[in-house]
Amino acid sequence: MVTAVALTFVRRKPAHKAPAAYARVSAVGRDADALDAFVALGEAMSDANYTVNTVRETLDRVALRNNLDNAEVVVLPTAIIVSSRVRGQVLTRAVSTGSRPLTFHQVDAVDRVARSARDGNLTPGQVRTMVRLLREERQPFSGYKRVLAYSVASGSLSVLLGASVSGVVVATILGLLVGVLLTGSVRLPSRTRPLVTFGSALVVAVTVFWLLNVTAVDAGALPSLVAPLIIFLPGGGGR
Repeated sequence: MVTAVALTFVRRKPAHKAPAAYARVSAVGRDADALDAFVALGEAMSDANYTVNTVRETLDRVALRNNLDNAEVVVLPTAIIVSSRVRGQVLTRAVSTGSRPLTFHQVDAVDRVARSARDGNLTPGQVRTMVRLLREERQPFSGYKRVLAYSVASGSLSVLLGASVSGVVVATILGLLVGVLLTGSVRLPSRTRPLVTFGSALVVAVTVFWLLNVTAVDAGALPSLVAPLIIFLPGGGGR
């Protein structure tokens, strides 16, 4: 009888509760993962050339969806800083932006991820995974196809700008040349991109004005000053 009572007492003994320190560490880790996701999404949006206000508003909304009401978001043209206080501990994440520009198909993927995150349809882990995957996506077209597309787009835009027949021809050829320069510079360090942009604009300007002064090309070729440089619009570059 005594043994049975003792066993019953042992079985009914309440289980030990998890220490408060464990709950605190769990909360901090969860919010740290959320901040990592916010920074990854913000960096991708900045690299996709979203405005500073749009990035900040998106991250603020995503933070509210993830119950981080006290999160502070600072978005600069070249950096993003996100901070949050969790159980007396301040967590901060910072990242520089603009070093990994995205192409058009990646920009579309970023927009879909941002919309889903704003609506609360993605967890922080899913946001980080999707951003990582879209950055790893390869170009859907080969280099020579992109160069040909640049050339056709340049010629087409010159038509819309009112170029003459000779101007359309010049714009098409210069679009092909700029496309080759841009596609060939993909593997160069990111710090050289401004030089590629400046060099391309210089080549286009010198070529057009030389043709106007030396050859029989008429003033209708002036739109070819602008058309070949549409490649440098946000999302237009190759990787």
